[in-house]
Amino acid sequence: MVAQCEPYLQFDAVRITKLTSCGAVVDNSCSFATSEGVISLAMTNNNQDRQEYIQLNGQGNVCVNETKEAQLLWINFELTFCNVDPELFNLMTSEPLVLNDEITPRAIGWDTTTDAPLNSFFALEGWTNMSGDQCTDGTLDYGYFLLPFGMGAQVSDVTLENANINFTVIGRTHGNALWGQGPYNVRIVESGVNIGTPASLLTSVGVKVHRRQFITELPPPITVCGCQDITPTVLVAPLSGTAATARVMTFPTDANGPILPAYITWGDASAPQLVSSGTTANHTYAVGTYTARYKPLKYSTPDYVSGSIVAT
Repeated sequence: MVAQCEPYLQFDAVRITKLTSCGAVVDNSCSFATSEGVISLAMTNNNQDRQEYIQLNGQGNVCVNETKEAQLLWINFELTFCNVDPELFNLMTSEPLVLNDEITPRAIGWDTTTDAPLNSFFALEGWTNMSGDQCTDGTLDYGYFLLPFGMGAQVSDVTLENANINFTVIGRTHGNALWGQGPYNVRIVESGVNIGTPASLLTSVGVKVHRRQFITELPPPITVCGCQDITPTVLVAPLSGTAATARVMTFPTDANGPILPAYITWGDASAPQLVSSGTTANHTYAVGTYTARYKPLKYSTPDYVSGSIVAT
């Protein structure tokens, strides 16, 4: 076995994903939020103490000397922000949003309530930089941390004063996560037919896992104020037509234009297609029904998924 050894440095970004009370991802148009306005993430193990079984015999000598080692119960965390996103806080804490009276109401704050922590279920991902010029194959590396099932979060004590005003969210992890391989691409495939493409976790998160961390070449997500759709779409047209009909995919965009570079998997037997310029790509299909996917290399995202493509 070969190890990759690099020092972690600085806290880059977080992504919060809403979960059900059983730990499953909530799939809707406001499922996750991202932030670079983070200061620190402190994580502290909470353990069941080691148990000792010691018995002396009648002569005062030890006749039983056994122990059961400490066991992890959960991980307590404190996540401190310098930039406040009400919808991100709502996804973590379930503290109700305060809206304004615009035609399309905007979240401008939240209410702290007695029962919000009882409805707080989420996953937390964090990214760090790596110290120095830490590159693999000419690509920067990042540290990736995942708490797949968090609960009981609430905004902690707040001090208003003549200084920077920060907000800290406290909570803890829970076992029996249903995260699986996750809904996001968080790594780059290193071998096989899909080498170089973004992908979800290589192995599923087990029911005993409270935290996973590893080194990745896929950059962290960008900050977007407010919550986002966990199943974004990519436009392919026409969706219906003969096998000879060219299908045109229009690349999704962010604030800087098309999200490039990226890989397209057309959903047939063709190899993933790398695109690094332009705004569209064309493809033809054999007779059948297909789903195309757009996988950005620019930063961590879910797959952008097309509608059902029918070739007759």
